[in-house]
Amino acid sequence: MRMQKITQYELMSMFLIIACVIGPAFHIGIEQLQIFRIGIGILFVYVLALLKHAHIQFDLIDKLTFFFFFFYFVYTLAISIFSPYGIQLNSTINFTIIFVLVTILLLLLNYNSILFVESLKKAILFLFYIMVMVSLWEITTHHHLSVATFFENVPEYIQFQSSTFYTNPNDYMAMFTLMFIWFVGYEKIIRKKIGLFTYIFFLVVSLLSFIDNSRLVMIVLFMTAIITFVNKKNLPKLLLIGVLVVAIAIYSIDWNSPDIKYLLEGLTFGGSSTGIRETLYKWALLSIEQNYGLGFGIDNSSHYYQNIYDPNLGGIINPHNYLLEILINSGVLMVVLYIMLNMIYAYLFLKRKMYFLVYMLIVYQLILISSSSSIFLWFHYVYFIGVLSLFYSNQIQTIKGYNT
Repeated sequence: MRMQKITQYELMSMFLIIACVIGPAFHIGIEQLQIFRIGIGILFVYVLALLKHAHIQFDLIDKLTFFFFFFYFVYTLAISIFSPYGIQLNSTINFTIIFVLVTILLLLLNYNSILFVESLKKAILFLFYIMVMVSLWEITTHHHLSVATFFENVPEYIQFQSSTFYTNPNDYMAMFTLMFIWFVGYEKIIRKKIGLFTYIFFLVVSLLSFIDNSRLVMIVLFMTAIITFVNKKNLPKLLLIGVLVVAIAIYSIDWNSPDIKYLLEGLTFGGSSTGIRETLYKWALLSIEQNYGLGFGIDNSSHYYQNIYDPNLGGIINPHNYLLEILINSGVLMVVLYIMLNMIYAYLFLKRKMYFLVYMLIVYQLILISSSSSIFLWFHYVYFIGVLSLFYSNQIQTIKGYNT
């Protein structure tokens, strides 16, 4: 079979997406010179050159998305100036990158939505293999990349978990799961069929979610499996796979191992972690009273929690909820606008009877509860625009279908 040539557009788009995941873990000389930051600067110049002679018509939803992120950036920057916690240079640079990243993604999407979708698919496939290999290295050697600061303060018996290019396992599993969900969306909406690789992807993410004790990810994967795989045709295969997995687990796993006992205990809900989350959420809502609903400024949620003397927080200083992180940093208005933007997306998808895209939006909100702080997890912005790209590509496919 003849291999398809990768265009310059695809190569640069893939570079941007891959750099969102791998780039922040590596830097040149000093930490501030992250590969991702350098890459996004290069990409911004490339996109401007690419679009110099291109005439692009932006749909209303694109304009609304751009307006939201532009207002989000300007408003939060303004609030930071008057914040009691001040402005942090590094966080301000990263916050600027959010706006630049989304702008580039929207421009690339509208230049060629079909190529954008294909570039995102190829980037996710590349990241799948890289992240699985790094995970295997971490699990077998108990070594980690320097960016994985989570492992500096945990007991030896947790060192077998993996976080690849992220600071902790929860962030890793949150982003890896979003890659899987988007890939399922691609299979269902663009290819119109579920291939063998999707099952492999599902099994790998499921296994890693167990190893990394990501309970919320397990729930999302279970729901996605029911929606995606369970039907009369696939049921016998799924039952057979289930029986084989259980049989292998029973006869190959040492259930008395301290590692296995730790993982099984981590599957239970309740306990101290649930209590800490409840306290985090309570104080997030109470922040409205303290700042009159205006927010505390760029990435100041951690400073806000540090100044609360509540033993029930357990020393945790991150919101563990993206929506509440926006609330603390950017105030009530930005939360309302964010919800409205998501509702507009959902309305468009429901109008076209593209129900899986609505599910992808719901999963997006759920997954961003699992990570401690989501604001600078770059890939989830790619996922958000990637959902819109599936919508556009499906529309183009439909029009072409009518014309043939």
